[in-house]
Amino acid sequence: MSTDVPDEVLEFLDGHDMWHEPYRDLLSLRPDMTADEAYWCQFALMDRRAARGDAIVGYKAAGTTRSARELLGDGISPVVGTLMRSVLMDEGATFAVRPGKTFIEAEVAVLLGRDLSGPGVTYFDAISAIEGYLPAMEISPWSPAVLAKKRSQQHLLATQKTTGSIVVGRSVARPSIDLRYEGAVVEVNGEVVATGAGAEVMGDPINVVVALANNLAKFGRALRAGMIVMTGSVAEPLPAENLTDARVTFSRLGSLGVRFVGTDR
Repeated sequence: MSTDVPDEVLEFLDGHDMWHEPYRDLLSLRPDMTADEAYWCQFALMDRRAARGDAIVGYKAAGTTRSARELLGDGISPVVGTLMRSVLMDEGATFAVRPGKTFIEAEVAVLLGRDLSGPGVTYFDAISAIEGYLPAMEISPWSPAVLAKKRSQQHLLATQKTTGSIVVGRSVARPSIDLRYEGAVVEVNGEVVATGAGAEVMGDPINVVVALANNLAKFGRALRAGMIVMTGSVAEPLPAENLTDARVTFSRLGSLGVRFVGTDR
């Protein structure tokens, strides 16, 4: 498969549902697909959705910590995902939990003040392009099929991020903060379940921004002014059982929370 994604593959990805059995993986259509080809599929899918009225609002990274890499598997870190407007959820809103496991991740979101285009982006290039930092949370639901390891790495790459939600706070901190020392506490149902600091994500969340900008350049993409960059979970992503509410509190960036209801679909 070339960089031109076949309509058959796009139709499959656009309608895929990891909760529907019998579950089909992307490799059932293209058994020899490479990781780069899977990324071309992701970007073509997101462009298609944008053309229908959605919008690309930024990018995310996954697998930026040791614990996250253990969950995702070796060889594909950091994972790049496209953020669509449709996955954004307001602070305090309610998320419907589907069968499987739901992970709550505390993340630092980076707001870009100007374009950042690779290749060759450096740490100092990234710092000069950043408008500020925001508290954020990613809600990552894993279906029973995913938990049963029925999802290939190629399917994972092609569908980042088509499930779950992103919650981003509205208070923007100045970019002078050293994110390595930014602490976070994750609470589920009022109980502390995880803690961490910015240094957990590739040594510094800014390193994640650099990696994303340079990786996106391989596919003719760039980080644009006004975009949000989700830099990965600073605390160990743990499955939250019997969810009713979750809150993430940072040492300087502020806090945000959401509520949850169950669903059997």
